[in-house]
Amino acid sequence: MKDYIKSKILFLILFISLLLNSCTLLKNKFYEGLYSPLKPTKKFSTTLPFTVLNGKIFIEIQLEEEKYRFLFDTGSSNYISKDVRNKLKLYNPYDSTRSIDFEGEVKLVEQIRLDLKLNSLNIYNARFKVADIISQECDKIDGVFGSELLNQGYFHFDNKNKLLTISNSIEMINLKEYTRINFKKDLGVIKLKIKRRKYVLDTGFNGFIMNDIGRGAEKEYPFCYHQVVVVGLNGGVNKNIYYKADSLKIDNLKYSGIVNGLKDLNYNLIGGKWFLQNDVIINSNQKELFIKKHTTDSNNYSEAILKFNIDYLDSLSIINGIVKSDFELDNYDIILSINEFSFNNITSKCELRERLKQIDFTKPIKIEILRNNQRKIIIVEKSYFFFDKN
Repeated sequence: MKDYIKSKILFLILFISLLLNSCTLLKNKFYEGLYSPLKPTKKFSTTLPFTVLNGKIFIEIQLEEEKYRFLFDTGSSNYISKDVRNKLKLYNPYDSTRSIDFEGEVKLVEQIRLDLKLNSLNIYNARFKVADIISQECDKIDGVFGSELLNQGYFHFDNKNKLLTISNSIEMINLKEYTRINFKKDLGVIKLKIKRRKYVLDTGFNGFIMNDIGRGAEKEYPFCYHQVVVVGLNGGVNKNIYYKADSLKIDNLKYSGIVNGLKDLNYNLIGGKWFLQNDVIINSNQKELFIKKHTTDSNNYSEAILKFNIDYLDSLSIINGIVKSDFELDNYDIILSINEFSFNNITSKCELRERLKQIDFTKPIKIEILRNNQRKIIIVEKSYFFFDKN
């Protein structure tokens, strides 16, 4: 009799356990449906322009009746600035989550749900973190369009014509002209494997490649930016960034550029300078990337085409990093002028960048410098410029 009662009790416990598991699965499915951005079910396609500034992509997003400027950043979650949140009176956070700043400090940030519009495409119930958005150098933004929104369909970036098409069909595109790369997703971040090296696709990084480096980096990266402030959403921090001129090959496609090295980065980045050299189709649902390389005009991005870096430090425009050692220029040379353009009246990094855009770097340039209180004129030949001719 006792054995019979025991077996009944065990059966009852097993039945209740299975029932609770079923309820948990249903609850998780409900939660997933409630808190995931809803995908369109009908066939759709919408095309909108985007802008590129300093190697970064900016997209207009409509919230309620107004348009706001968002940075397209595949290496980030979705963010909205506190200013926009307050303006739209979005005071109903559904939860909070952890965010790690540049000093490694963990912060709690609130998350809200938004309905937004990209041209004619409506996206409902999208999750955004709320943060004090720091302007990306000179680029004021209202938020970040992160990788979490890429599940809406195919994202086709026509980087030559600065057009983004979002669709759930790419029948009109001849994919035979494109090179296909499979990727993995980790917490929404796109991770590529190229020549046995793993990269995070990060369009918020406006350079070519940034590698995580350890001790002995000075041998592989003999030249260094000093006092560089690496800027992110949660602040900035001073870092020494090593760099060298190098190339990357994907199948038969060759890319060249300045490769940065940063200690304790913990991952490698492939950034906007690479992304903008291609037409790119992102199929997040199938974890596929299609690229077609084209020739770009990089004259408006000085750090990408010079084999030396001009920086703004302590109210001066200075040489701050050199790729080639057999160079007449030296670190901390003060720039007085380049060709007919004076650099004496530069008052910010933003002004420095705009001044560099005025210079024709397709020809040798004349630089007047101040070194040890002595003026010197140096002619910089084209061999000291970087151009991607591949």
